[in-house]
Amino acid sequence: MLILLGVTAAAGALLTFIPQMTDSGVAALVALLVLTAAAAWSRMWFGALADRYGTAPFKAPLIGVTVVGLLMVAAAVATSGTQQWALLLGESRSSVRPTEACRI
Repeated sequence: MLILLGVTAAAGALLTFIPQMTDSGVAALVALLVLTAAAAWSRMWFGALADRYGTAPFKAPLIGVTVVGLLMVAAAVATSGTQQWALLLGESRSSVRPTEACRI
């Protein structure tokens, strides 16, 4: 249950903050569509595999994939420069830092 909570919270955070991770509305839109499509596809695919083989063989690898993906997004947001297209690959860069955004 804690695994489900962690993955769901991470996905919710991405859905909430992806528009703030990039300067381009188009990149944010595409990233959200890709995230949603990937989530739906993976649920169907792994649901079928879990029905056939059970969930135990898939837990550790999928947790690892989730952690690596979130680390890629974190690294992308932490770097400077602007390459909105790379948001889809976990390599986007935002030119606006949180401290700069707060200065008016």
